[in-house]
Amino acid sequence: MVFDPSGSDAKNPNGEYVQVKNRSAAAVGLKDYKLVDAGGTSYSFPDVSLGAGNTVTVRMGKGTNSASTLFRGRSNILNNDGDAILLQRGNGTVSDACAYTKTVKVSKTC
Repeated sequence: MVFDPSGSDAKNPNGEYVQVKNRSAAAVGLKDYKLVDAGGTSYSFPDVSLGAGNTVTVRMGKGTNSASTLFRGRSNILNNDGDAILLQRGNGTVSDACAYTKTVKVSKTC
């Protein structure tokens, strides 16, 4: 994920993004999944399927969704000074999580 790209977050909201990779051998429907930060801000995935081994990028700003890139539609979502991002199923089960602090510069891979 990239949480603090160079420049102004307001001028480059799509510079902030989270990538989700399907590490399984089968496609996964993302309709019942969401990304949630430590403060409770969330992004619910649309009715899309992520193929085996594929990655989808969720950009925080606005744009047109495609098979490989989805757009949150808001800016300044990822806290620059630290946060935790959870990938949750609809029932609240956490499938994956990634936390970062300001001591980590610009991006983090989990």
